Amino acid sequence: MANHKSAEKRFRRDEKRTTLNHQRVSRIRTFIKKVEKAILSGIKVDAQTAFKEAMPEFLANCHVYLAVLKRLLNFKFSLFSI
Repeated sequence: MANHKSAEKRFRRDEKRTTLNHQRVSRIRTFIKKVEKAILSGIKVDAQTAFKEAMPEFLANCHVYLAVLKRLLNFKFSLFSI
């Protein structure tokens, strides 16, 4: 356990950030699953709307989950191929 006030504060802050980051990653994964499901359905309109709905979430949280950027490119190319 921390012995200094600043170390205690850092410990509390890190716990909060860790839980927030876990929540963000899980939310991003949910959106990724929705977009992949829409792309695999083969209906281009549904895939595009799912992608548009997920885009703000991806861009807001890509610093937390860097694999999102790679997946975004794959999604864009998949949308063009439908």
